[in-house]
Amino acid sequence: MLNKNLKIEKRVLFMGPQVPPYFGQSVAFSTVVKDFAGKHIIINTSNKNNVFSGILLCVKILYFITFYKIDVIYFTCSRSFLGSVRDIVLLFGARIRDIKVINHLHGTDFKFFYDKLPKLYKRIVYWCYSGIDTNIVLLEESKSEFSYFPHTKVKVVPNAYSKDLDLLPLEKAKKKDGDKVTLLYCSNIMKSKGIINLLQAYEQILQKYENIELKIAGIPMKDYICSEKTITQEFNLYFERIKKRYPNNIFYYGACVGDEKKNLLWDSDIFILPTFHFSEAFPLSILEALRAGNYIITTNHNYLPQIVSDKNGCLIQPDSVSVIVKSIEKIIDNKDLLFNTQNYNIRHAQENYEEGKYLNSLNKVIGI
Repeated sequence: MLNKNLKIEKRVLFMGPQVPPYFGQSVAFSTVVKDFAGKHIIINTSNKNNVFSGILLCVKILYFITFYKIDVIYFTCSRSFLGSVRDIVLLFGARIRDIKVINHLHGTDFKFFYDKLPKLYKRIVYWCYSGIDTNIVLLEESKSEFSYFPHTKVKVVPNAYSKDLDLLPLEKAKKKDGDKVTLLYCSNIMKSKGIINLLQAYEQILQKYENIELKIAGIPMKDYICSEKTITQEFNLYFERIKKRYPNNIFYYGACVGDEKKNLLWDSDIFILPTFHFSEAFPLSILEALRAGNYIITTNHNYLPQIVSDKNGCLIQPDSVSVIVKSIEKIIDNKDLLFNTQNYNIRHAQENYEEGKYLNSLNKVIGI
């Protein structure tokens, strides 16, 4: 953990999305900002999705870079066109003022985004990103995201679960034996996160098992497949149909944070994230579920096999309802494996993904 009483001479400009809304990048960025001690400037990029607000944000960036003494810039890069314009303004100013820049990538799609840029704009992006001192990635395998910039350093800093979860017990109390088994989906309600596939699979599961409940937390968000309105309608259709037939088995909590989220994670047995989201990288939700002693079911997609092994749960084929059904049935019928995996995951999370280690690693990279 960073020492809040430590006097820090350097002034850092932080730019990235803060909560709310709650998603992986905003939670991770807010964690860093919250625990940083010293004179610093925060530029919040959340909900800056229109041209007018984007222009105001660029003016704000230029103002701070021009009139404030800034020693280090820490930002989380965007992979949208409008977001990249904002980043270019930041990086252009940093190069002119010779300010050290640390870029933190939360995703797997920077290289794909860069490859698709128009030729002239790509040259501008290349010049600006070539001035970055260090790029931070989540896994060793994702260092290749910045292979076009060989003169910049690339450091690996894995994500971490919230320190609040360390208030949870260090062991699940008992084996499940005839008790209700609880499935948990805790992520944004997005088509590409596999929520509709999960609901379809759950309908089939309930035809065979009556003691299985499903708890869902998250808010509808658009993705590259469908709009927020469309996913909301589709989610409500399946949820209400199941709820009508099995009123005591399925529950929806909406946005879930703080103690409510902590308790929801602890009271669950199997965390399931059947994602095939294009830029899925290192989901915080999985790390939280590990620390709360959940068996993990997720997909063999992008870098998820680097996080979840057969010691933590199981990896399944993406975008397949039948495979979700089989994976859930397999662990329901093996309570010993469920219990042993749950307790292994608590220890595994503490050893590898504790928040203090994460912040200390970032501290070293930023150089404060």
